[in-house]
Amino acid sequence: MVCVPGHLPQLPGAPGANPPRAGSAPGESGGRDDGQRQSQLHPELRREIGIGRERLAEWGVPLVAGLGSADPPAHFRMLLSLIDGLFSNQLAYAEDDFDPEAAIGALLRGLLPR
Repeated sequence: MVCVPGHLPQLPGAPGANPPRAGSAPGESGGRDDGQRQSQLHPELRREIGIGRERLAEWGVPLVAGLGSADPPAHFRMLLSLIDGLFSNQLAYAEDDFDPEAAIGALLRGLLPR
């Protein structure tokens, strides 16, 4: 897979590929804080979230390694944290022109060899 500067690679078959566009209605809470609170109140949810993260790592760590990462597990966690934060912000404060490509590209350029 080739990562062209300014263009993120297409990731066919990726878990959660093409997720539905989400937004919150006024007065609704959402995002990371809500999920963390729910997982603390419901241990079974925490377990499910952990399983989901492991499934993503099974797919994502080799992808990050294939891009030339010196530390694929750590870099994948950083990427996942960034994406999680970007989507949490979008859920809480929906923007019509939401485009995470610049932030993700900047992180990858900082992590990967040139």
